[in-house]
Amino acid sequence: MGDVTRLARLSLAPPYTLVLDIGCGHGLAEEALPGYARQVADWLAPGGLYLAYMLRAVPERQVGQDPEQVQALFSPYLTLEALEVGADEAAGAGSAWYWWRKG
Repeated sequence: MGDVTRLARLSLAPPYTLVLDIGCGHGLAEEALPGYARQVADWLAPGGLYLAYMLRAVPERQVGQDPEQVQALFSPYLTLEALEVGADEAAGAGSAWYWWRKG
């Protein structure tokens, strides 16, 4: 089993042209997010795409990130190409899809 906050310890062989996150990033502890963002960027090949689905902040459930927080985390490493904000009725929260590209 791996730990997404310690990607470098996994026995995988980056770089990758696509990293897909469907609900992982929004469940991490706030202090783990900067390291996660850095490692995702490190694992992407130049021109690679990071596609992420995250719940928007639900403070009473201590889950999710606002789009501004996500942009602040990833923008030092990746370029945001698209953002689609919506709602996840099953989760009872707002949601967002992010398309990030490594330059």
